[in-house]
Amino acid sequence: MKPHRIRLAGPWEWQRAGSEVSPDGEPRKTCQLPFRRTDESAGNYEMVFFRGFHCPTGLGTTTTVAVAIEVENAAAQIWVNGEPSMAECDVPSSAGDIASTMWRCDVSSRLKPFNELKIKIASNHEQSQHGLISVCLEITD
Repeated sequence: MKPHRIRLAGPWEWQRAGSEVSPDGEPRKTCQLPFRRTDESAGNYEMVFFRGFHCPTGLGTTTTVAVAIEVENAAAQIWVNGEPSMAECDVPSSAGDIASTMWRCDVSSRLKPFNELKIKIASNHEQSQHGLISVCLEITD
């Protein structure tokens, strides 16, 4: 059975990793997905994205809820409610010169009535374009 998907397109907040403010000195910026960043020179660049979401309703005892993310030219780390989540990387797919990778992790046991999702992406130093393309909850009975 195909999972039911709830898209978490936005709004998201983001900032450069390692800073308490955004690169221009402002607090976190907001964005919608897909969010791509193109740097003039390729190099390592880390961004952190933040978003809250309510727990889906009508979940049964055997229901699985996973966070599924798609990133472009980047590795990803996921935290749910402040806890790191081990993500299993699917086989990367390629679209032209852009490498897209899907990550999924089961978060069923970590869900609360309201949840905080944090995603850190680190760019592939060989590519100048990278980003967070999509995030969704996948619900499977």
